[in-house]
Amino acid sequence: MPSVLSLAVNHLVDSGVPTVVANGNGYAGPFNAAAPAAADRAIAVGSTYSSRYPFLAFTLDDGSTAPVPYLDSGRAPAAPVTGAHPVTVMESSCAPLPAGSLDGKIALFAHYTGTDVFNCRVMDLARTAEAAGAVAAVHYDPSGTDPDAMPFSPCCGTIGIPVVGIRARDAERIKAAPAGTELTWGAYAGAPMTADAAGLMDGASSWGPGNELEFKPDVAAPGGYILSALPPAQDWYGVMSGTSMATSTRCRRSTPPSPRSTKHWAIRRFVPATSASARMRPPPSTSPTRPRPTTRPGSCCPTASRCWSGCGSRSSTPVTR
Repeated sequence: MPSVLSLAVNHLVDSGVPTVVANGNGYAGPFNAAAPAAADRAIAVGSTYSSRYPFLAFTLDDGSTAPVPYLDSGRAPAAPVTGAHPVTVMESSCAPLPAGSLDGKIALFAHYTGTDVFNCRVMDLARTAEAAGAVAAVHYDPSGTDPDAMPFSPCCGTIGIPVVGIRARDAERIKAAPAGTELTWGAYAGAPMTADAAGLMDGASSWGPGNELEFKPDVAAPGGYILSALPPAQDWYGVMSGTSMATSTRCRRSTPPSPRSTKHWAIRRFVPATSASARMRPPPSTSPTRPRPTTRPGSCCPTASRCWSGCGSRSSTPVTR
């Protein structure tokens, strides 16, 4: 039996209000469309991976305009979206530095590779920089196994200044820059997604069919790894994923031809005509044995020039007049 939410959405659509619902996250596979996306008349939206992975980034005044992408540590305040400070190289050592030696500066350091690595991890190095007055810390992996690899969230503990990880090749660029080079927050960079992910269904997106074998989701859109605005308490910007990200759409104010065809009229109106999802199914039939005429706009005609041939049957096909 449909959930109360699904029944409510069906009634809402019957009243002439197109309703777009995220299909749900985390349970890919049959029969996992969440309510109210499982409602027959809801436009359920699944998530695909975007074509590029977005990164927040910073720039350098070293004569190059190329942004430097980074990953936040997740263990410190997020990097700011504005502001500039000089960046300086700090030795990869957890030995205390003179007080004030890094005042107002951003410290760049490599991961410690000595014998006592468990007592001098990334966050320990960052706390050493903070104690010397640094306003932020930038770390990288000097191992050289992959100069394009982005360091993941470091261990352990928390800190009071932003800590971000960058690629080894970007660290070499900073080290080669003139003394006093400034780092400016608030840029953006993107890297192409791999061919086995770009444009394909997001592994975290729920799929269908529904419990009554209805086709779900009705449409899919990029929702995996989207650069998004965030509340101020979460530092304004970040990379988010999920069917909620895919569901954000831009709709025009308009009126469907009839309540019964609201869902399919909305799909055809708001999804590009080149998309296969725009042609998934004909409008629902109110009288399966009595096809409606196709000579005038109405509940079977999304526009004055587009009507449905044999609108009353499930085998209806769109025709252009």
